[in-house]
Amino acid sequence: MLKSIAFITSASFLAQMLNLAILPIQARIFDSVEMGLFQALITLASLFGAILFFKVDSVILQKASPISIFNIMYISIITGVFTTLLIALLWLVIPKYDAFQEISLLLVLLSAFSFATLQLALNAMTSFKMVPNIAISRVANSLVKNLLAISIGYYFSSYIIITLALILANFTPMLVLVRAVTKQKLPFPKKVEWKLFDAYFRKYGIFCVVSVLTTVLNLIILQLPVFAISREFSVEYLGQYSIAYRAIIMPVSLLSGAVAQVITPYIRDNLDKSRKLLKLFFTFAIFLSPILIAAVFIERFVVDIFIYVFGSNWAIGGEIAQSLIYVAYLSVLTGSFSTIFVIKGKMFFLLFVNFIFMLIGVFLFFFCDVSKASYINNVVVFFNAYYLTVLLFIFGLVVMKNEIKFN
Repeated sequence: MLKSIAFITSASFLAQMLNLAILPIQARIFDSVEMGLFQALITLASLFGAILFFKVDSVILQKASPISIFNIMYISIITGVFTTLLIALLWLVIPKYDAFQEISLLLVLLSAFSFATLQLALNAMTSFKMVPNIAISRVANSLVKNLLAISIGYYFSSYIIITLALILANFTPMLVLVRAVTKQKLPFPKKVEWKLFDAYFRKYGIFCVVSVLTTVLNLIILQLPVFAISREFSVEYLGQYSIAYRAIIMPVSLLSGAVAQVITPYIRDNLDKSRKLLKLFFTFAIFLSPILIAAVFIERFVVDIFIYVFGSNWAIGGEIAQSLIYVAYLSVLTGSFSTIFVIKGKMFFLLFVNFIFMLIGVFLFFFCDVSKASYINNVVVFFNAYYLTVLLFIFGLVVMKNEIKFN
């Protein structure tokens, strides 16, 4: 188990090193306005992508049969087509501030579909326990996304270029999955088993609704600063926040997502063995301690490092990154074990926490009149409080017995 974690973590680390290595080049090609527009676009795309398949794809984590998994994938994609049409109508009534007024609906929808497809492929590989393929997908995604962005962006420095590169990159895990399935000659249905659609809806309908609400609330919590900055400040400041977030939080978030794909089958197979899960929890917390240690040592140098690496135009981004650096450890630890809510059938716990923190965040970011510096401090306190609360619930689920499972 630990070998698998080390393997997927190493691959994810390589992918994030590629992201971080290319980010300074992007910062010198694209200005803060284009970065702000890109951040606004992927904020909406991530929200829409979370509901595109109505979380039917999450059921994959409960299944081991290839036939069941492929049927769920088919149903997810069909569901996504109808959801996309609803999102297009929803776009007409969504209030848009500054940056959100300038982005393309078509790019938002394509990005949302690519995010949903990316997660669908990773969930399938997780259920199949295709650890090497998950690693390949992470690295391939990073390579395609970054190389396309800087090679084409050098000639056309627009947020549209970064977005198109992201869309193409998000489809690479699906290609990796198709290749792996073909190579292993896994059995899959040649057509959709429509009778299973009704069966899945009856059995997992409530689970999917709760899962969608929980995911959307989680994304709203994480993206509240983006909406607030766009409304209260400017696109340029949003670009500064974007570069800081991508440099500090995004890499560890993706790392936690990669590790979760290894941990999830282990949690599912040892659902009633609290000691094993508790040992895994603390082992992984210690395993990630270098992130916390690194944060302590480099905190005072973050702004200088930012200016040196990204350029003097991104000094404000460096100040924001300095504030966000301690959030990284809690973010990766929480994200790595968050699937335990799904596996143990306790999504209502996470839904409750997310709802409460969404209300707190809306009040904090939209109704409190503060300066930019105080605003970022509020972001840090808010994120740390949220992650610590979720970790408390995760710890409770780790030691809990007599769980309810979705079979």
